[in-house]
Amino acid sequence: MQNDSHYPNRKFSTSTLSLKFIAWISSVLILTLGAAAGYFTSNQQQLLADSLKHKAETLGNFVALISPDAIVSFDISTLDKFVKQLSTDPDIKFSVILNNEGKALTTYLPEPLTLQQVNQWISHTANAGQKHRVSTLHFPIHHYQDKLGEVVIGFDTQQLQQLMRQSLTKQFVIYIAIILFLSLIIFHIFRYSVMQPVRKLREGASRVAQGQFNHKIEIYSGDELGELALCFNNMLQEISADRKKLLETNMRLEDEVALRKQATDELSKLSRAVEQSPASVVITDLEGNIEYVNPKFTEVTGYTSAEILGKKPNLLKGGNAPKSFYRTMWNTLVSGDIWEGEFENRRKNGETYWESATIAPIKNASGTVTHYLAVKEDITERKEFEKRLYEQATHDALTGLPNRNLVYDRLSQLIEQTKRNGGWVAVIYIDLDNFKMVNDTLGHAAGDKLLIAVAQRLRSILRTQDTLGRLGGDEFLALVNGTDEDISHINQIASKLVKSLESDFEINDKLFVVTSSIGIALHPNDGDNPEALIRDADLAMYHAKKRGRNNFYFYNAAISRLSMEDMELKSNLQRAITRNEFYPVFQPMIRLIDNAIIGAEVLLRWESREQGNIPPIRFIPIAEESGLIGNIAEWTFTDVLDKARHWKIPADEEFTLSFNISPRHFHHEGFSSFIASMAVRAREQGIRLALEITEGLLLDNQPVVIERMYELQQAGIAIAIDDFGTGYSSLSYLKHYPINQLKIDQTFIDGIPGDKNDCMLTETIALMGRKLGYRLVAEGIETADQAEFLRKLGVEYGQGYLFAKPMKDHDFVSFIHKLPG
Repeated sequence: MQNDSHYPNRKFSTSTLSLKFIAWISSVLILTLGAAAGYFTSNQQQLLADSLKHKAETLGNFVALISPDAIVSFDISTLDKFVKQLSTDPDIKFSVILNNEGKALTTYLPEPLTLQQVNQWISHTANAGQKHRVSTLHFPIHHYQDKLGEVVIGFDTQQLQQLMRQSLTKQFVIYIAIILFLSLIIFHIFRYSVMQPVRKLREGASRVAQGQFNHKIEIYSGDELGELALCFNNMLQEISADRKKLLETNMRLEDEVALRKQATDELSKLSRAVEQSPASVVITDLEGNIEYVNPKFTEVTGYTSAEILGKKPNLLKGGNAPKSFYRTMWNTLVSGDIWEGEFENRRKNGETYWESATIAPIKNASGTVTHYLAVKEDITERKEFEKRLYEQATHDALTGLPNRNLVYDRLSQLIEQTKRNGGWVAVIYIDLDNFKMVNDTLGHAAGDKLLIAVAQRLRSILRTQDTLGRLGGDEFLALVNGTDEDISHINQIASKLVKSLESDFEINDKLFVVTSSIGIALHPNDGDNPEALIRDADLAMYHAKKRGRNNFYFYNAAISRLSMEDMELKSNLQRAITRNEFYPVFQPMIRLIDNAIIGAEVLLRWESREQGNIPPIRFIPIAEESGLIGNIAEWTFTDVLDKARHWKIPADEEFTLSFNISPRHFHHEGFSSFIASMAVRAREQGIRLALEITEGLLLDNQPVVIERMYELQQAGIAIAIDDFGTGYSSLSYLKHYPINQLKIDQTFIDGIPGDKNDCMLTETIALMGRKLGYRLVAEGIETADQAEFLRKLGVEYGQGYLFAKPMKDHDFVSFIHKLPG
């Protein structure tokens, strides 16, 4: 925007215009009045001259008319009277009466001249009339037709000239006054009617030049300047409106430029992101022809852009997915929805690999699908890891047989199948009779070899469709199903299983005889759910052991008396808290790098007055079924924290107490608030609480469980997965829960560092735990080699008989102050 500095002397320009106008007006007035004055003076002078001449002619003609008789009579005195009478007129300078000969008969002269000198003087005066400012007139004197002479009158023009000068002076003064007066009047009229509007126009134009469009020019007149002001204001309004529109347009353009720049930046960023994406990106047309692939696609598949563009993605098909899989995918995409799934594809070199893919339709502004976008991630390693993890979660690491979880799952399926199709299911519970002797004699490594050999013999007896699983330790479970007609074959199968183990086993160049006790429960006769059938088979197996071992026994009503024991146990449980029959024991958790104690796992024991020492595996299920588990848990937390007040825990490091929690707690109202209050109390004593849950709880995937876990974590309570690796754990479960700690199950620790499979699985769990940021605790450490192996894997903490067995309160206090930390 320009300012006044670009237009110097603006005020001077206005003054110059005024001066120019005044000069022009003054000049016109001067010229006009001067011409009028000249004309008037000339007329006046002519009038005066004519007046004098007329007066002289009148006097002269009069004298000439009355003089003839005096001349004829030569009456000089009369003539003198006439001349004297003429001389009285102030305008007559002289007068002379001449005869025909030109001789003066009488005269009036300003000088005393003789008559003889009259003619000469008249002649002299006439010739010098201009010099003496005298004008002469001759009037002839006639008598009848005869000329007698003439009257010569000389008029003085000096007075006439003086009058003219006075008149001119007066006129000059008057004209000057008139000019000044008219100039002032015209100036003021011009000033108010012209200059003031012009000044307002100039100021308005200056404001416009400075970008001020909100001031109108206030000129209210019906002349051209008023019309000009009106036009200027209209123009100003138009300019203001146009400028507003221009500014708005400019702002929109600036915004659009900014948006386009942002869009360009975003597009560039998106382009770089796609090019540098760690995931494969593929864009196809509606027919599935590939139009774009990013560098990661080339890296994963081995195909270059030139080789793949224009081709269809089925070039990569591994061939294992059914046609219905791809038909479902295309139906989803054609309907405009997003499809997510996994492919088993084939690289250019022939290798198969797994991809997790998300395929979405790309729509234009009108919502029409124009292309398809696929974002794919190579999950081959994850699949292999999940496969190993699945094997670990569903199979026994030592024998390769299905573990307890998988056996339960298959039993549930067989029960449902039997309900639909009829028939029976036999649950065969197998327990080795003399296994402890092998462990005690040759150690756990020899015991593992024996278990592997036992599994092979048992597997050889069963049919392919039958299931043989290891429940843990020296316990196996077989599932056999059939029709009602061949139910008698169960006796044959059970007999063959018993006899298959009667032959010697050679372990470490030594022969061992290991017999078995087998209990059998049948569906639908003995139960219609896995828990009941396995429980009944377990009871039957114990009955077989009581009958001398190395045999099998079918569950029957006689064994139901064990239910009475359970009822008695339940009754005693209700009184156990008030009798103070429960007591906690503590198994220390050790930091492997320096053997410092960092906490303990709290385990509950029950010393019943009627039944003696009852293990948790016996009374915990009954407590859960009866609903007493909540009261027992509250007592346990309260009693442990009461005892912890006297421990004098070092304040330089956080001390953790870990409690095993029943899954049923997560469904009880008030559980979270109670544990949170216990956590506050524990923090006041320098203790952090941790809750150990089983992997089975994660399988529920119920919102209430997730909500409770987050509430506990927000209260500062750590969540640990107990016996990790023995259940159905997977990455998909772990990522949904606020887990802080993984406890590696003892079944993996037993075989390290000698067993390669246990080492590999333990290493895999440790690697996964570190990547996910979990605290790792190894259970069941019994040797220094195991501790050293775990420490090198990055497992920070451990517990087991190498460090200490579970101990009562007073022994635990001594242990705390004996170890560092």
